Amino acid sequence: MRRIPPQHIEAEQSVLGAILLDNQAVNAALEILRPSDFYRESHKVIFIAMVDLSRRNQPVDAITMTDVLRTRGRLESIGGAQYIAELAGRVPTAANVAHYAKIVSEKAVLRDLATVTREICSSAYDNPLQVDALLDRAEREMLAVRRTNTGSVVRVSDDIAPILAEFHRGLAGEKPANVTYTGFTKLDQSTGGLGPSDMMLVAARPSMGKTALIVRMMEYNARHGRGVLLFSAEMSRWDIIVRMICAAAEIDLLAFRQVRRGMVRMDEAAISAIHREAERLGALPIFIDELPGSVSVIRAKARRLAQEVKLGAIFVDYLQVLNIEDQDHRANRERQVAAMSAGLKRLAKELQVPVIAAAQLNRQPAGRADHRPQTSDLRESGALEQDADVIVLLHREIVWARQTGADASKIDERVAELLLAKQRNGPQGKMELTFIESCARFEDR
Repeated sequence: MRRIPPQHIEAEQSVLGAILLDNQAVNAALEILRPSDFYRESHKVIFIAMVDLSRRNQPVDAITMTDVLRTRGRLESIGGAQYIAELAGRVPTAANVAHYAKIVSEKAVLRDLATVTREICSSAYDNPLQVDALLDRAEREMLAVRRTNTGSVVRVSDDIAPILAEFHRGLAGEKPANVTYTGFTKLDQSTGGLGPSDMMLVAARPSMGKTALIVRMMEYNARHGRGVLLFSAEMSRWDIIVRMICAAAEIDLLAFRQVRRGMVRMDEAAISAIHREAERLGALPIFIDELPGSVSVIRAKARRLAQEVKLGAIFVDYLQVLNIEDQDHRANRERQVAAMSAGLKRLAKELQVPVIAAAQLNRQPAGRADHRPQTSDLRESGALEQDADVIVLLHREIVWARQTGADASKIDERVAELLLAKQRNGPQGKMELTFIESCARFEDR
């Protein structure tokens, strides 16, 4: 037997009756309701007519409603002029219109939820070829059921007090919980930290240390109690973890690799440092996925983890090697990368978590005298520059000297330059970090 969908006819009648009693009530109702939220078709027709009259600054009463519905040929289908008059007598006052509207909205959400789940179930039984695409669509449609059109208009004076309160907490040295920091002092001072929906790109040529830089940022946030998720499309999770242990313990990566393969021995102090830092890292909320797939799969995995853990940041290493979405296979490479970039930005906004992604630069820096990168060097897509809120370009002069065979005797191999090439809310700039190459560790200079 068919079940009656969730609905509350009395609440729908009360909303319409309240508007007839007080025309201003339509504004309160519109902040919560859409015409499609009404279960009974006649109530949808009446509400649309009320909104149209209100927009034309005409009175909304039994007479005007009867006239406009008759003109549209809908008067008899909604129950005639008598039903309009009955609605006005349904409620004693219009003061509770928001309460009635909320009931109607909640029932509409339940109907939407039932519809979406039924369609998902049907699609699952159709044996779809692209299961990942179905999962992404299912999660997207489930999240879309949530209403986001309520309470959007706020008086400025309502926000003044909390803004000043946050300002004074900052004066006292308290950092806001919804801001993510990189752990590098000058970079954080220059950007003010990353907001909940920001996307940051860390871009460089190969071998400059992109992975080491974002892993260091990830570890910093985890040590401060923030859950972090790394999608590593280039390196295995074991390699990432070994890098983290060696960087934290300041152990030579090559030495660690040689010991693992039974080639050399290691002194007790170094072994103790490795065990100590490994234990500390194991206690941190760090999550690594070495099979990220496409951006759709990343979104699905991040959504699920966000339901279990309070995520502070999402890291991607690196953007251009992610899998291409099925619908983008026929597009050129620039459009494919643009779709990936836009997808990561949407993920940041959806989960209210900053996304920090490594990106590859093209070969243009090789043709410059100083080899310093520019935002125009972002490989395969200008959309990367458009979507990112912050772009950091990593440059190490010693790498270029080794690759070109230039004299490296006067170059400090520990110096790494961070070029803050873009930020939406501040100036560009340049800063230096120390890079300890043996253990792939970045530090404040």
